[in-house]
Amino acid sequence: MRPARWAAYAGTRFLELALIVFGIRFTFVASDPSAKLSYLATWDLVAFIYLSIGVVVLRRLRGERNLPVELAEHAPAWSRVLRGPGRPAAPAAPPAGAPRPLVRAGRPR
Repeated sequence: MRPARWAAYAGTRFLELALIVFGIRFTFVASDPSAKLSYLATWDLVAFIYLSIGVVVLRRLRGERNLPVELAEHAPAWSRVLRGPGRPAAPAAPPAGAPRPLVRAGRPR
């Protein structure tokens, strides 16, 4: 595995572990309202970051089934890790000013 892929995997697992830890600390450890508020705010921030990265990865996946393999191989390593093994890479963005092909019902126009 390439270093970028390991970094993406480690970052994803770190965020998941942070969500678990802050959820447990909010539920079982924090006793006063200000501590609960700080744990909950931190959990919200970590969850927002985790979901934002997931949205970016899913948006890059949109329409990948209709693109040639050459375009689909240029995805960043971190997005391949989030999709899991066996999934094709997300397509690279077209050059600035180049029109994107319109796709309807799985067939290019």
